[in-house]
Amino acid sequence: MYDYFSFLQAHELNWCDVQRGEAHSLVAAYRDYCLDTIGFARSTVNQRLLYVCEFYKYAFNEDWVDALPFDYEERNINRTGYFAHADASGGKIMVRDVSLKEHHTLPKFLSKDEIKTLISAANRSASRRNRYIPTGVCNGAQSLCER
Repeated sequence: MYDYFSFLQAHELNWCDVQRGEAHSLVAAYRDYCLDTIGFARSTVNQRLLYVCEFYKYAFNEDWVDALPFDYEERNINRTGYFAHADASGGKIMVRDVSLKEHHTLPKFLSKDEIKTLISAANRSASRRNRYIPTGVCNGAQSLCER
């Protein structure tokens, strides 16, 4: 919340001015600032937005603001797991329109140099502890590096 209020202060904005008559709300401007200017990950931005939106919901319930600076929209989700067949939502949920869609990143592969470093570290560690690493495992991985 401190970061949000610092953002508002730096841009000379008032937190309770939620109906500014602009298409871009205060919360959407903060989202874009965190994502584009600061370079936070989408999950970090969404976590920060969660706190800001909950603050505004509380402020709305206490009549501190006349409206919420965000709306809700319906998004499709893919349910997986054992009880996916029992999901009555039809694969749709209501989310805040300022929330970002999160993209799952794939794991990165090790380079040949990183594989060599890993194998040599494993061999050093094994020799220090007098443990045996099967030679077929190490030789197979080392042969990958030599290609």
